[in-house]
Amino acid sequence: MRNFMSRKMKIFLSILAIISLTSYISAAIVLYNSDFKLSNYINKWNDDFNFSWHNYRNIGSLEKELSSDIKTIDITTSSVDVKIQFYDGDVLKLDGTSYTLGDITISNIVTDISSLNNTFTINLNTNGYNDININIYVPLSYKNNIKVSSISGDCEVTGGDLESVTINSNSGEIQLKNLTSKILKLQTTSNDLDLSDIKSLDSTLNTTSGDIKVSVSSLGELFSSTSSGETELYLNNLGNKSIISSTSGDIDLFINESIGYTLAFSTSSGNIDSDRLMPNFLNDNNYSVTNGDGSKKVEVKTTSGEFYIR
Repeated sequence: MRNFMSRKMKIFLSILAIISLTSYISAAIVLYNSDFKLSNYINKWNDDFNFSWHNYRNIGSLEKELSSDIKTIDITTSSVDVKIQFYDGDVLKLDGTSYTLGDITISNIVTDISSLNNTFTINLNTNGYNDININIYVPLSYKNNIKVSSISGDCEVTGGDLESVTINSNSGEIQLKNLTSKILKLQTTSNDLDLSDIKSLDSTLNTTSGDIKVSVSSLGELFSSTSSGETELYLNNLGNKSIISSTSGDIDLFINESIGYTLAFSTSSGNIDSDRLMPNFLNDNNYSVTNGDGSKKVEVKTTSGEFYIR
């Protein structure tokens, strides 16, 4: 024989369900009126119990006098990201941050900071620590040369009016902003070059398997080369001669319309296109483009990349 729930039990369970529902609704109203946010509760929990392996922290700073006879600041880094900035001060300063657990100070990273024979040397090494960022502040009064050699670290330079900037990076990005340098030599093996608001008289840009991007800049005599990356150049002015090449990446070249130039383009299997100028076909995948008086000379070479000129 089937057993049925008694009428009293059904009434009891119904009343219990109504009470539970009323309690949940009341609690929701109270939390809503108190501006309760679950995210705040989670953040508070994370603050009290930090389970993150990486903790942001400052690792200290160093200062060193930069004498007036210094001709070159020579920086060598290994697995350290470096930002070089210019400021209105009298001494060269370094400060650092790390996302690494454990006891670490900037002295663990700066293995050498000294001057000899008109060269100011800075050596940076992680020494087993991870995620190290070093800021280097150079006095605006310094007008000579900066040289950076980097392995597995990014390099950024902002500001400054210099004789030359030379950066050689193995698998690190190079980024320059708002910089004037008579001579510019940048090379990276497997990462990008990114330049913005740069003024130079003689520029060499080279990357093996990264992109080259230049915006709103005047690079003077220019040699730009990439093996398998894209090239995008926005140039306000030109030197007397510019050579731009790419093996298997496209090239986008934007030149101020007021500049007169003659451009020669050669390719193995690429094409040329323009929304303003009419390319002239010469022979065997060779083209020419002329703007204005044609006084500046530009050579563009691709193996299998497309070329766009504007």
